[in-house]
Amino acid sequence: IRHTVVFKIKPDVSEAEITNAFAQLTHLKNKLPGILKITGGKCSFFNNVGSRYTITHGFSIDFDNIDAYQRFVNDPKTQNAK
Repeated sequence: IRHTVVFKIKPDVSEAEITNAFAQLTHLKNKLPGILKITGGKCSFFNNVGSRYTITHGFSIDFDNIDAYQRFVNDPKTQNAK
């Protein structure tokens, strides 16, 4: 099961804050069972200047099964990464 999220980071968020957020997300693999892979970062494929739907970043998490996905969604450890 793959969970993919794309989003726009506000311009006033620093690179250090972005790096820290993605590091926290990546470390969830070691904290929750059933996460197979986490990848993410800056997106350049969807950069429509002036569009209200501009996407700057995204990530995907591959899960072993639906139970692992549900644990991720409901576990308090994931709240800081959301």
